[in-house]
Amino acid sequence: MSELVRSAAFQAAQNLSSRSLKLGRSHLSEVVAAALGYRTFAALGIEENDPDLDLHLGDAELIVLNVKMARQRCLELDPAMSSSTADAVVNAVVGAVRQAGHERIAVFRGVDDLYDSHIREAMVDAVESSEEAADATAGSNAQFSSSPSFPDATPEVGDLWVARSSWSIESSGVWHGAYDPEGDRMFNGDTLNCFARLTYRKAGRAGLVFDEADVGAGANDDWRDQDHEAEASYWAEEAARRGPSFNRSNEDMKAACRKHKNRDGMADSERQQRAEMPDLSSAFSSAVQALEYARDYVTCALSMERYRVHSMSRARIEMRTLLPYAIHPLEGHNRFIVLGRDYKPLGMARKDEHVDYEAYPNLHVLVPAADLHRVTARAGCLPGWLYNDGAPPYEGRAEAKALLKQIEGLINLLRTMVVA
Repeated sequence: MSELVRSAAFQAAQNLSSRSLKLGRSHLSEVVAAALGYRTFAALGIEENDPDLDLHLGDAELIVLNVKMARQRCLELDPAMSSSTADAVVNAVVGAVRQAGHERIAVFRGVDDLYDSHIREAMVDAVESSEEAADATAGSNAQFSSSPSFPDATPEVGDLWVARSSWSIESSGVWHGAYDPEGDRMFNGDTLNCFARLTYRKAGRAGLVFDEADVGAGANDDWRDQDHEAEASYWAEEAARRGPSFNRSNEDMKAACRKHKNRDGMADSERQQRAEMPDLSSAFSSAVQALEYARDYVTCALSMERYRVHSMSRARIEMRTLLPYAIHPLEGHNRFIVLGRDYKPLGMARKDEHVDYEAYPNLHVLVPAADLHRVTARAGCLPGWLYNDGAPPYEGRAEAKALLKQIEGLINLLRTMVVA
């Protein structure tokens, strides 16, 4: 594994040199060793050559870098170094270790990055594939089509770089299912409590090799304490938590695409039709849920044999309101909000009043602009815009299909990101 250190020190030196920062290879080797959890490069060498250890750094499947220790070591070696230069050196070392590890070893920038990028998903997989979860879901009358969720915050854990033989991380989560009140099965809960503890063998101070998963899953019976004399209120709360879902028959969609008429056979104005439409902008639980609603809307529209949206139809207004037109930037780095065609938060029917975008955090997303522009890219459109006035989704089937592809790309991207 000393080869990894040498390679990382060389790559870091090259990176820093291109930015007019000159540091010696020996200096950088010490910073790399510190990032790997060792007080000195010599200490790393001694441990790597210890025959009594079952695993060494070269056996690691995961490497978790100690960024704080690397920065401290950097400043110890050069007390005159500025804080910004120390940060640049550490960032170069992190990138160099990742490059030196290639695809064989996953490298993480601390425990928070490990949990957010790897552990939480591994916990979900461990619970979903467990016999305990299979028994718990089989005993429920709800359907569990989604995945368990674990907290965003990293749980408290022991010092990874101090642990010698093994290191564990554990967390408790929930698994929400869906119960059909119109079905013939009695309600017996729609939420599972789940638990996962992942244990890793240590390979060096920063290296991990997966050992075992200890998981649990069981019914959450909190619903039994609720006042079921107010059952309607209970289901209303459940619907509000999940947010609205789109459900319309093919025939109803065809009717919505025709010229809208009132009871007297006269065409209602757009203002009248908008006044009758519900405001879903605050009801959506998240931007992803709003985009899933839009996806289902477009999918339903495309199921019509003849795709034609009348210019005075209810569907045309719905498409301007419920389908995404732009992922608009907000104040702050990589913060955006999902807007409809009228530059209002997705799902808002009224368009003649000023709206404060910050008042709709449920539709905010935190996503790298480059990734956002990649999945929404469309010829003739500015970055972040999904279509232009020459190709709206109510124009034709091809335009609707193009928007559907963008929506699905956004959903897949945002599911991996953090809500702002």
